[in-house]
Amino acid sequence: MRLTRVDARIVRIAAVALLASGCARAPVDPVGESPPSAPLAQGSTQPGSSASFEGSSSPANGAGPELLVACDGTSTQIPEPVVRTQPDGFHVRFDNTSGRDLEVAWSDRSGTALSGDTVPASGLAFVMTMGVGDYQVACGGPPIRVTVVDPDRLYTPAVTWCESQSSGGSGSTGTLDYGPDALGLKGDVVNIARTKLSGLALGDVVEHAGYPRAAGVQSVRVVRLGRVVAVLDFEADGRGGWLLAGTHACEGSGIDVKA
Repeated sequence: MRLTRVDARIVRIAAVALLASGCARAPVDPVGESPPSAPLAQGSTQPGSSASFEGSSSPANGAGPELLVACDGTSTQIPEPVVRTQPDGFHVRFDNTSGRDLEVAWSDRSGTALSGDTVPASGLAFVMTMGVGDYQVACGGPPIRVTVVDPDRLYTPAVTWCESQSSGGSGSTGTLDYGPDALGLKGDVVNIARTKLSGLALGDVVEHAGYPRAAGVQSVRVVRLGRVVAVLDFEADGRGGWLLAGTHACEGSGIDVKA
């Protein structure tokens, strides 16, 4: 793929969840071991449709609407470690009984660190936009495994699966830097993405990815013959517009992205 961009640098985008009190988190790819072959993107039939990827074998039965995490400074307790998605992500509440600020750490199911933040003594509630699957979280003591399930099929994965590498991730990746006064395009991010894409094949589906009502970075994916071949990320310019922040496309897809 030939990636055209202004002041862009080629990088590998890390799958990191940004934890910040009181705001939604940026979407990341589902965690855990990759399947041996690229999974088909389910339900991708029309632009804007929602497709879900179940990254865990845990059942949705009994999954609550909010993940409750109790922290006392020496251990982490989670009464119900299975949480179901909501339209804006999955909801987490930390109950801090230690009387002091505590560090919280998120990792994938293999223990690889994803992100961390501080839970104040008053506790913390927020919405995460990480994908469906298994994670570990700790605010004292050994980490506890938690599972995010998607029985209502609200989450649409924003990860490419490229033919040249069965585990996914092969292709061209780029990010773009903008000045503080940069203005983006206004309108629906899917329509904006279409103006920046060339090389689409007949039958390619361009659709919103992530959670349908998530705040923060918005992703758009291109599905070809049931597989995701490109993803574009957009960030708000603070003035009602959207700036292209990052791209990833499979080699050989013929898809070009213009800044």
